[in-house]
Amino acid sequence: IGAIIDHTRHRKSVGKYASYCIIAFSAIAISICEETFALMMALFLLGGFCFAVSSCATNAYLPDFKMNQEEMGRFSASYYTVRFTVMVFCLLFITGLSVL
Repeated sequence: IGAIIDHTRHRKSVGKYASYCIIAFSAIAISICEETFALMMALFLLGGFCFAVSSCATNAYLPDFKMNQEEMGRFSASYYTVRFTVMVFCLLFITGLSVL
C-alpha cells in the first residue's frame, strides 16, 4: 500500500476511498447484535486496515510541505494531538450515549 501511495499519482484517491470505507463500515456496525457479531468483527478488522491505509495516505503528504525536521516534528505532533483528542471526545460521547 505504501508503494502505491508514495510512488503513484493515486495518493489522494487511495486515502479518499479508505476513508469512505471507514465511514461505511462504521455505519454498518451500528446494527451490531448477537446474531451479527461475527460479521461485525470482520468489518471492524477491515475498518482498522482502512484506517491504517488512510493514515499512511495522510502521512505521505508531509514531505510535500518542504519543512525542516524541527518544523515537521512540531506539525506532526500537533496533528496527532488534535487527532487523538478528537477520538477521545468521540469515544466519551458514544460511551455517554450508551449509558443513557
